[in-house]
Amino acid sequence: MMKKQTIAAASAVAFLLVTVLGAFGAGEAEPATQGEIMTIVWHDPADPENPPWILGELEKKFNVKIVPNGVPNEREKLQLMLASGEFPDCGGGLPEQAYKLYQDGVIQAIPISTVRRYAPGFARVANSYGYAWMRIANPDDDSEILGFPNITANVAGPNWFLAFRKDLAEKAGLTVPNWDKKVSLDNVGEVFFLDERLPWEWFHDYLIAHRDSDLDGNGKLDSVGLSGIKLVHPWSFEPFANMFGFSMGKNLKENGRTVDSYISIRYRDFLKWAQDLYNENLIDKEFPTLDVRKMWEKQTMGQVAIAVAPAGYAQLNGEHVGPPSNLASAADVANGAETALVWPPVGPTGIAANGIYSEFVVGTPGWFINRKVSEEKLQVILQIFDYIKYDPVGSVLARYGKPGVHFDWEGEEWNSSALARKPEDVPAGYPTKGGMFQYPYAYTTDYVKFLWNGKINAFHAKYILTGTGQEHAIRSFRTDLFGETNLAKVNAEYSSTVNAIRDEFYFKAITGEIDIDAEWDAYVRAWLSNGGSMILAELEKAPKVEGLLRGERVY
Repeated sequence: MMKKQTIAAASAVAFLLVTVLGAFGAGEAEPATQGEIMTIVWHDPADPENPPWILGELEKKFNVKIVPNGVPNEREKLQLMLASGEFPDCGGGLPEQAYKLYQDGVIQAIPISTVRRYAPGFARVANSYGYAWMRIANPDDDSEILGFPNITANVAGPNWFLAFRKDLAEKAGLTVPNWDKKVSLDNVGEVFFLDERLPWEWFHDYLIAHRDSDLDGNGKLDSVGLSGIKLVHPWSFEPFANMFGFSMGKNLKENGRTVDSYISIRYRDFLKWAQDLYNENLIDKEFPTLDVRKMWEKQTMGQVAIAVAPAGYAQLNGEHVGPPSNLASAADVANGAETALVWPPVGPTGIAANGIYSEFVVGTPGWFINRKVSEEKLQVILQIFDYIKYDPVGSVLARYGKPGVHFDWEGEEWNSSALARKPEDVPAGYPTKGGMFQYPYAYTTDYVKFLWNGKINAFHAKYILTGTGQEHAIRSFRTDLFGETNLAKVNAEYSSTVNAIRDEFYFKAITGEIDIDAEWDAYVRAWLSNGGSMILAELEKAPKVEGLLRGERVY
């Protein structure tokens, strides 16, 4: 039955492609004759018979006819679109196939000079990232690009913080310094960011107080201090890894060589620290069996003293689902509870650092121009693209629709987040869908103010995208950003094996099943001999991250 449904769905997509693209001529090179309006077939999953509001506005602004091709941004559907030979005038594809699509004559390379002239907004943003033009360049001619990438500046900084109840810390006799300088992160007065790096010893004292005292007043000594999940993942202990000078999953330079974080001496020291805490009954004994939801449930029940939390989750505004907002209930807040969000601790050896979510916010080319598109049509497409992605007005209209119809401003117009209305709340006479398909994303540092509430926006602007978050950032030492090595192939062959070795050692080490010092060398040898050495050999050929961020290939 499932196979028949898949075939039927594929047939429906194929019919849609033939109907829409056949009627409007996908990628036709013929320019509009005098007096005719140029037709552009645009990759957008919207129904061509019921297009979103923004398409009509773009048609008026640029004097064109825009036809959405109706194809969803799903891998299977994109592959079918490409296999059918019906690629639209412009649209998204599979980024890993960019060069092949170019070689096969499906897409065209675009001169950078043309991009600068007709898409100056994108060019300005690309210029601000040293590696951007290199990442989207045509391998055969670096004066051309193959397409346009995702830009996600919103993930260019620290993501993992520590959250705890400030009121309970004071109940335990611990002072939270400079609390008068706290910054509110939500709209209900519950979660506050404090620009402080408390020493690890402070957190240790707080964990002990939670273990030995009934701080939450429920009549039980049921706190587990810290918790985690059944994966080697930042949700568990990333801020504490940071205080040893590494970030989970990132490589680093150690003793003059590139090493994976999971075989570094810093990782060994972190595991010894975690084992000591586990033996002190300060880490949840059940954490190797928990998924994220189960860990959150324990936090919500008051059983976890300190939680690892993304700052953006403060936008839950009292929903108390995940950290940091789930550490205090609505009743707790009404009784004066306040949740603090702070930087990773200053480590035992004085390290003050934080891992970042992503070093590179400019992706690979994934939005392309059909090879058959004429120069005239290319120029118009680039102007429209630039308007809907990199113009401060056009980018909002293209994502959300018409202000006061499809969305409302959270605060100041054009300087706060956009709150989308439900389709049933859109006034009669307007399409219920306001915005268009957003790929590729263009979340620049200027644009993120429209994504989150005003308080989170201000927090990101001051602490994440600039300032302390960048000054103390932990980044990988090397990365094969351009696929210059065989790293992807070697990873595909060996990563599952070395990860299994890593996972087994991680859980046995933290839970005290092994003597870490005694077993460490054997663990590293096993990791290296089962493919790890081949991974590191390829990684050693890759350029250094620090150089790439400056726009230089340094090896």
